[in-house]
Amino acid sequence: MSIRALSIALAITLALAVAAFFLLRPTASTGGAAVPWLQNLDVNGIERIEISWENRPPAVLRIVRPADLWLVETGQGGIAWPINTGNLRGAVRLLSQLGGPADPTASADTAIGAAAAITFTMRGGAQHRLEVGMLSIGGRTPVRIAGDDAGQTRLAGGDLARVFTPEGIEAWRLKAPFVPAGSAIDRIEMRTRGRGTVMERVSRGWALTEPVRVAADPAMAQVGVERLMAIQVAQFYPGADAADPAYGLDDPVARAELLWRTPDARDAGGGQGIRIIERLRVGNAVDPAATRVYAIAEGVFIEGENERPLYGPLVLAVDRATLDPVDPSPTFYAARRVLDITPADVGSLRLAADQRAMETEPALPREGVIEFERTLDRRWSRDGGPTLSETSAGIDLLLQVLSGEEATTLEVDQPAGLRSLATIALVSPRGPVVAELALGTVPGPDLGVGPGDPGLVVKSGSVYRIFRGGDARAVLAWLEAVLRG
Repeated sequence: MSIRALSIALAITLALAVAAFFLLRPTASTGGAAVPWLQNLDVNGIERIEISWENRPPAVLRIVRPADLWLVETGQGGIAWPINTGNLRGAVRLLSQLGGPADPTASADTAIGAAAAITFTMRGGAQHRLEVGMLSIGGRTPVRIAGDDAGQTRLAGGDLARVFTPEGIEAWRLKAPFVPAGSAIDRIEMRTRGRGTVMERVSRGWALTEPVRVAADPAMAQVGVERLMAIQVAQFYPGADAADPAYGLDDPVARAELLWRTPDARDAGGGQGIRIIERLRVGNAVDPAATRVYAIAEGVFIEGENERPLYGPLVLAVDRATLDPVDPSPTFYAARRVLDITPADVGSLRLAADQRAMETEPALPREGVIEFERTLDRRWSRDGGPTLSETSAGIDLLLQVLSGEEATTLEVDQPAGLRSLATIALVSPRGPVVAELALGTVPGPDLGVGPGDPGLVVKSGSVYRIFRGGDARAVLAWLEAVLRG
């Protein structure tokens, strides 16, 4: 080929390349201005999000204001379930980053292909629409802005194409049957077929109301809540029939409930305000090794005497390793200290021998009562007589055990070998009775070479607290000496 022909061919090639560049380059965006509503998009201003796809049931995300809880409903007749708001906030943040001036690399005629159509309903009632492409372009997702801003297409990072698929939205569901649904928990219930505990919030913390009425240890009540909140869902079964006997949910092996008080406890009748109960029922094992068990969970609103659904009920599988730490035994939660007072809160003490003290509710008999009264020098006199150092030391130690020491063990059933000794009433310096208690003793544990030291038993209500050790031995010796006269 001649030089002249080669030059002509090269010129033609360059001309075609230039023409192709101008013909095939993206058209400049015609809607490049900022989009204020998108730029300012924030989860706190959203009431509802509807997401639809071709040939798939839509999904709805909505916030329940009294509970400050975001729920998702997916599939035909979708069952509502709480979501991880971190996923929602992350997705909204990525979308809001598209609200500035248009990215020049994405034009108005950029192909978006199959898309998720998203409608935002804001707190004031306004609605805004987007279409999020289902395929990424170079790791970025095309997003078309509808409505007044029609024609604008932006490219988003963060792989939004995966986030807004049906499977992506389902993955937002919280993997827990108990979720924060109010400002505070007012009631905790845990039951198995053989035992159970109910705790309720009182003015000074927590109290057991079933199977016995006794103060609860606040730290242990918190442990109970944390263990319930730590239960993990391994799998959801949205289409499952809870009545199927294979799940064992009609006769559950365990149940638990949390009663929440809502932040804006509006009066809904009876002065109770709006409350929320979260429930979990546990059934049969999923697999032969019982690493997972079937369960059903739900949340309901309690408004006065009425109950209405909040989320669920939904059949699921629970990770057994997260369920086993939950202890429904009342002895796990009951306070191990007998009294929540100081020794200085007691001004006098009345004591009487009582061989039936452990068989009934503690109450002083009418006869044989010995009275000890605190003197001005903070010692103790007996029946108005002179103070004795042994008397004062014994009473001070007894009050220290009752108010300052934790029981070695705690029982709700009568301990074996229990023997009643006395009934005691503690009276405040101002006159009211602080507490009435039954005192007794149980044999020491078998040490292989004979029984160990006996234990001091203090019964309050229906709870038996057993103290062992040096202080308990000294109190028993003083008590028996006083009762012998």
